[in-house]
Amino acid sequence: MASSARANVLVVGGSSGIGLATAKLALTNLPRANIVLVSTNEEKLQKAVAELKATSPNEDALIDHVVGDVSRIASQFNDMEAILKAAVARFQSTIDHIIWTAGAYPHAPKSDHLTNDDILEVAGARLFGPLTLVNLGKKYMTDSRKSSVTLSSGIAIYKPRPGSGRLIGIMSGFESAVRALAVDLAPIRANFVVLGPFRTAMLDRFAPDEAAIKAYADATLFKSVGEVDEAAEAYLASMRCSFMTGSRIDSDGGALLC
Repeated sequence: MASSARANVLVVGGSSGIGLATAKLALTNLPRANIVLVSTNEEKLQKAVAELKATSPNEDALIDHVVGDVSRIASQFNDMEAILKAAVARFQSTIDHIIWTAGAYPHAPKSDHLTNDDILEVAGARLFGPLTLVNLGKKYMTDSRKSSVTLSSGIAIYKPRPGSGRLIGIMSGFESAVRALAVDLAPIRANFVVLGPFRTAMLDRFAPDEAAIKAYADATLFKSVGEVDEAAEAYLASMRCSFMTGSRIDSDGGALLC
């Protein structure tokens, strides 16, 4: 299947937060970008699509969505294949970039408070989901080093908190996996972004008041939390730098240095 002359960007977890911010940045910084957002929530997706259309500098850009659940391990191959086929149908061409910012929220910040079923629920969206999508995705992507896959992780894999062992075990699988994916997908590139504290729904979940947010902020060199449009720059770099693959991109406000 031949690619169009446009940059077709599939954003999984794109209805809000960092995913939506990355879609906005792609529209303004990638040549003739098209965007397809994926999430489970139809209403949020429609709102996000409307927001992107209202702010896009390109009136002819395709901006659309696909409703899909990426977390169900038992049906994941079929679910992912359906998402990829739907995206290619929307673009009427191959996919150039896949951005993965989706992830289930753990029911508690410490894994010793979680059952194995809870852990598997998180793993479905945070580990098996992106790896399954990428495994299936190559045949739906433009086979070029201009194409890329960018996955997401967090600084907790390098600075774990007490009691988080099983959750960190899930998240830390990305680093070695992305290197292997870079080999498997070549010439398509594969990178991952390590995120520090950003103002997202996940931060709100674990830092419900200003005192808690300040604790996260104080753990960075800037003594602040980041904004989602700042995080989006890391994903844009992965898409644009066509000689970068198998790489870790840190966007953490210097938290790993503290």
